[in-house]
Amino acid sequence: LWDSPQLHAKNQDVNTEIGGEGDAELAAGMIFEFGVEAHGEVTGKAHYEHTLLKQGDGESSTSITVEFGDFEVGDEFLVDIWMDPKYGTFVFDLAGGKSSCPHEYGTLPIEEPRISVEELPGPTPIDETMLFKMGLTNTGYGNSTFILYHERKDNEFGLEMSFDDLNQGEHVELASTHLGGATKYGTFTVAPGPEGNYVYDSVTVFIASKCDFELENHRTISALNKTKDSVKLYNIQDLDGNKFIAFTPLCLAAEFYGPLTYSDSFATNSNTLVITMLNPNNQPNEYNNDVTPMASEDMINLDAVKIEYRKVSARSSNHGWTAAVGEDNEVIDFKTQNETNMGIASAVWDISSLDDFEYEVRLKSECMDNNDRLPKKLREFYSEPMVGLIDKTPPKVFGLPQPSANYAPGDSHVIQFDEDLDCEKPHNPHVTMHVSEIVSPFDSFSNAVNPQLKLICSGNLIEVQFNEDAIVPHSFDQMFGRTYTLELSNVQDGAGNIMETYSYDSNFECHPPNPRINVTHSGRSDQHYLPGEAIVFDVSLTNDRPADEWTRARLELGVDLTSNTGDLSVLSNGKSLATPQEYILQGGEEVTTRILIFKGHGNSLSFDPVRLFLRSACTADSYDPAIAHDIAWNREIWDEGLAEYLQWIVFTPPCPQIRWAGPFAEEREMVYSNDALVAVSDLVEVSIFNVDYTNGKLFDRSVLNEEAPESEQRLQKVVLVYRRFGEYDSPWVEAHLEDPVTRLSTPDIIEFANPGVEDDMGYATLQWNVASIPDSRYLVKVISNCTALSHSHSTHNYFSTDAVEVVLDKTPAALFGAPFIQLRGSVDSVKQEVYRFIFTESLYCEEPHVFHLAVTLSIGQNSRIFTHGSHGSGIKTICEGREIRYRFDTIELDEWYTAQTSSESTDLVIDVNIVLEGVPDLALNRADDFTFTSSWAQQTESPTMSPSPRPTNSPFQSSASNDSSDPSPASDGSSDPSLTEGQPVSVQCVATQNAERPNLGCDGVDNDCDGDIDECDEDQIPPKISFKDGLA
Repeated sequence: LWDSPQLHAKNQDVNTEIGGEGDAELAAGMIFEFGVEAHGEVTGKAHYEHTLLKQGDGESSTSITVEFGDFEVGDEFLVDIWMDPKYGTFVFDLAGGKSSCPHEYGTLPIEEPRISVEELPGPTPIDETMLFKMGLTNTGYGNSTFILYHERKDNEFGLEMSFDDLNQGEHVELASTHLGGATKYGTFTVAPGPEGNYVYDSVTVFIASKCDFELENHRTISALNKTKDSVKLYNIQDLDGNKFIAFTPLCLAAEFYGPLTYSDSFATNSNTLVITMLNPNNQPNEYNNDVTPMASEDMINLDAVKIEYRKVSARSSNHGWTAAVGEDNEVIDFKTQNETNMGIASAVWDISSLDDFEYEVRLKSECMDNNDRLPKKLREFYSEPMVGLIDKTPPKVFGLPQPSANYAPGDSHVIQFDEDLDCEKPHNPHVTMHVSEIVSPFDSFSNAVNPQLKLICSGNLIEVQFNEDAIVPHSFDQMFGRTYTLELSNVQDGAGNIMETYSYDSNFECHPPNPRINVTHSGRSDQHYLPGEAIVFDVSLTNDRPADEWTRARLELGVDLTSNTGDLSVLSNGKSLATPQEYILQGGEEVTTRILIFKGHGNSLSFDPVRLFLRSACTADSYDPAIAHDIAWNREIWDEGLAEYLQWIVFTPPCPQIRWAGPFAEEREMVYSNDALVAVSDLVEVSIFNVDYTNGKLFDRSVLNEEAPESEQRLQKVVLVYRRFGEYDSPWVEAHLEDPVTRLSTPDIIEFANPGVEDDMGYATLQWNVASIPDSRYLVKVISNCTALSHSHSTHNYFSTDAVEVVLDKTPAALFGAPFIQLRGSVDSVKQEVYRFIFTESLYCEEPHVFHLAVTLSIGQNSRIFTHGSHGSGIKTICEGREIRYRFDTIELDEWYTAQTSSESTDLVIDVNIVLEGVPDLALNRADDFTFTSSWAQQTESPTMSPSPRPTNSPFQSSASNDSSDPSPASDGSSDPSLTEGQPVSVQCVATQNAERPNLGCDGVDNDCDGDIDECDEDQIPPKISFKDGLA
C-alpha cells in the first residue's frame, strides 16, 4: 500500500509483474495507471495493476499510454500516476523498484558492495609480500560490476598492492546475495615500497560501483554512498590505537670483512685471530640504505652476532658448530663491540686452545629470541663459511732425505715434509751443504742467478741438486766417498711457522775399495780376563787402492754373527758391531781401532774365535761387495785329538763369591750353650749361598771336576775357618765339617765344593763339629780358595764371607768368692745397704730377669718372703756384667719390721734365709742354686736416740762385712770406733760421687736425700744409644 496524495483515497497494489508495455484504463470512480512501453536501454517488461479509489466517485474508464526510459539495464521503477483534482493533469509519484548508477531514492539498490578483512597477517619478512585475506560481497538486489581501489594519498611511500592480480581500478564481478550470490574471497597483497621501508601508514581500500565510478568522474568517489564500501589495511596497532603496515626486518645478514676476505681461505699461526664483520644495514654511502648500527634501538630484533667454527673433514656433519670465545673466555658478540660509522666491527678470537687443523668459520646472527614460531630467516642468519687453517706447529721433515745414503753428486736430493710449504717465489727455504774436508760450504741462496745448489719447492717437497758449473774449482770427483751435512733453514708452512734448522748427515757415493783387516790381541799371551772384564783387541783397517781422490771409499767394520756362537758382546767405539760401523778411507789409508769382547750369559768360559769383516759400503758393488776377514782370539790351547793348537776366546773363572745363608746370615753373634750343643750332638749347621750359581755350581769350577776344561778348574776348596776373638795374629783354623747326607763316594775332606753338596738354587749346607773346641768367643767365616793367577793380586785367589762371632760356652757361671749378703746392724742400716753376688763370667741380664732371688725373714712364727721382679715385692734387683746386686724396699721392710717390734722391745734376733736360683750366663747355662741361712741380731733404737754419723770415706759400707775387704782403719791404725756391731749406722746424703755425670744415679749414695740409694727418682737423664762405627 502507498500513501495517496489525496487524503480521502487509498491505493491498493493489485499485481506487479515485470514485463514489457501495458495500458492504463480509467473507469468511473478510479484510475488505473499501468505499465509503460520500454524504450532505449530498458529491457524486460513491467506490468502493474494499481487501483485508485475516490470516495463518492462512480466508475468510469479511459485508456492512457505513458512511455518511460532508463539507460541502466535491470533498473525497475513503480510509478503512481495521480490526477490533479484542480487542473486535471497527471501527477507521477515513484512508488518502488530497483535502480543503479545512480541509485534512485525510493528504490532498492542493485549495487550495495561490502568489503572486509577476514584475517590480519602476522609478522611478514621484509623480502616477502604481506597477505590480507579479504571478502567482497554485493548485498544489493542485482548482479553488477565493481571497482577495487585505494586512495593514493594514503600510500605515500609506494606500497605495491593488488587483489588477486587485479591492478588499481580494475573491475570485479559480484553477484547479489538476494539472487543466490555469495561473498567472494581473495587475497590482497601488499609489498614494500621502493625505498625498502619497514613501517607504513595504514591504507584504506575501497570497493565501488563501476558505473558510478565512471559516470561520477566529475566528483570524487568519496561522495558516493551506498555503492561504495571501504576497509583499513594494517597488521600492527600501537598503544594509542594508531595502525600501521609493518614488515619485519630479516635477521642481520652479517658479512666477513677485511684481510680474511682477500683470498678464498686464510691461515694463521697465532694464538689469536682478529675477525672483522660488516653490518650491511649501516652503509650510509649506499642509496636508500638506513644507518642502523647493531646496537641501535632500530635493530631491536637483533640479539647477537657470533662467530662459529668446526673442523673440516669427511666427518664435518658429525662435528657441531662451536661458538668462538674471546681472550676473556666469553662468547664473542659483535653487537657489544665498537662499530664504526661504516658498519665495521672487529673482535679478537682466542684460538690458543684449538688443535692445529683446517676449520670452517661463519658468522651467525641471532634474532627475535629464536622464536620458533617465526620463519627461520627472521630468527637467524648464517654467512657463507670461510675455510681457514690454524697451524701453530712448524713443518717437520717426513722420513729421511732421499737418497738417505750413497748420494751421487749429480742426482737430486728430495726432502719431504709433513705439510705443504710456503713455496712462493723467490723461495724462502735456504739449503746449505757442508762437505767433509772442503772448507767452504755450498748453498742455494748466495748467488740468485747461478746458485751452487738448485732448489725447487712444491707442495710438501723440496728438491736440491748440485749445479756443477757453479761449484768450480771443485768437481763431482772430489765428492765421491766423502761425508756431508745437509742443512735446511727458513722453511715455512702456509701459516708462517718457521721450522728450526734441520741438519742431516750422510755420505756421497764411492768407488769400490780394496779392503784389508788385521786383528791382534792387545794383552799378554798369558793374561787372564775375569767374566766381567773385556778382552781387548787392536784392529787395523786398510783400503789398498791407489792414493787418488776418487778412490775415497766407505767401508763397514762388523762381526760375522754366524761365528759368535757364545753370544759374546763385541763392541767398538762403545757400540755393538752387530750393526756394522762405517769408516771412510782414501786409497792407501790405514786406521787402527780397538774392539772389546765381553762374555755373555751362561756358564761357559771358553768360546770359538769371533770373525770380523771389513767390507765395501759403496752402492756400486752392493750386489757383491769387496770384503776381508780376520778372527779375534786370546788363547791357544793344545788339542790332543787334532794334535795342534787351536785358537779360543777364554775367560778365567773368578774365585767363587759366597755369602752366609740360614742363621749365620741373620745374626752377627751366635751363642751356643751346653744344652744347645747337647741337643745337636755338638754339630752346628752351617749354610752358604753361591752368588754366581746361575753360571755354575761350585763343583763346576773345582779342581775335582775332571770334565771341566783345564782353564776352568780353579777352585781348590770352600771351607769354614775360625780363630779366637781378639787373637788377630793367630792363623785361621780350618774347621772340621761333616756332611749330614751320605754320598756315593767319600771325598778326602768334607767341604762345600764337594759334588752334591750344593743344590740347584745355589745353597750348600754342612755341619761343624765343635766337640773338641774349648769354650770361648770365636770369629768364624767361610772362605773359597782358588789356584793363584800369575801377575794377579792375591785377592783374586780367594773370597771369604764376613766374620761372625760364635760363642761356645758349655760351662755355667759360678760364684766368685763369698757373696756380700750378711744382714748386720740396725734396720736403718739394712734398709740402706746394697748386697751383691759376683760370678765368674758375664751373666744374661736381659729383663725381665730369668733368675729367682728370695730373702725370707722370720721371728718365731711370723715370717715374710721378700722377692723381686714383676710378680714379687720387697727387693729391688740390678743385674750387670758379672754381678747381681739387690737391696730391700725401705717401705716394705720398715712396715714388716715395725709390725714385729714395739717401743718397749730391746733386742731382736731375726732368722734370715736367702735363695738364688737359675742364674744364666750368656749362653744360658744355669748356675747351681745357692742357699744361705743366718741370723740378724741387733738392738732396737730408742725413739730419742740419734744415729751416729757415718765416715765420709766409706759412705755405704756396713759395720761388719763377710767379704774379703777389711773395715776402713782409723787415723791411728785401729778400726773405726764409731762402727761397732749392733750400733745404728746412717748414710751420708751427698749430691753425687761423679761430678762428670750428675743426675744419673747409680753412684752408691743418696742423691735426693729421701733415705733411698740409687732409686729411679735419682736418675733424671733418659737413656740414649750411640755408635762409634757400624754397618748399614
